Amino acid sequence: MYDVVTLLADIRLFDFSFSAHLDSQERERERTLKTDYFKKRFIVSRAVMKPVLQHLVGETMVSHNLLEREENGRLKMHGRPDIFISVSYS
Repeated sequence: MYDVVTLLADIRLFDFSFSAHLDSQERERERTLKTDYFKKRFIVSRAVMKPVLQHLVGETMVSHNLLEREENGRLKMHGRPDIFISVSYS
C-alpha cells in the first residue's frame, strides 16, 4: 500500500527568486528550458516539492541535493529508493 501526496501550485503566485532553491544540476537544466514559462514552472515545482519531501521524511536541514534524475529521466529522492516522484504540469 502506498501513500500519495498531491501538490497543486499556481505559478502566477511565485517569482524567479525561487530559483535559489535549485541545486547546480537543476540550474543547468533550467538554463536549457526555452521559455520563461517553462523555466518558472520548473523552478516552482522544485521549490514547492523539496520542503514537503523533507518534512515527510523528517529532515530538518534544507538540502539542495535532495532530488536526483536517473538515466531514464525519472526523478527520485536522494537516498530514498522507496519514494516515487511523478511531476505533471497539466
